[in-house]
Amino acid sequence: MPFLEGRARLISDLGTRLSGFKSVAPVAFVRRAGTAAAAMYREIVTLDHRGGARTIGDSLTDYAGRLTDLPGVFGAFEDRYCEPVMLIDYDAARAGGGGNARAPVTRAQVC
Repeated sequence: MPFLEGRARLISDLGTRLSGFKSVAPVAFVRRAGTAAAAMYREIVTLDHRGGARTIGDSLTDYAGRLTDLPGVFGAFEDRYCEPVMLIDYDAARAGGGGNARAPVTRAQVC
């Protein structure tokens, strides 16, 4: 979703749909740096409109800034819900380790 056009509107629309709940706790699965690059490349090759003809180096050059900027990726959710996004280690959770949820360091919340 960090690459999706109209992302801000989708986040706002989701917030509207969830507004009937007393509280919302945003959660995101993230990958560790050692596994994230290869997984991200596979996903981009599969889903990207460029047809997958690009190298992993090209893709990392194009997308690394957006993928490694966790406050930029998750900040809109935190702003909308006035709650920090809890990060869960995808690979640990998949292996049955629970994922060790933790909140990212992001800008101060003003809600």
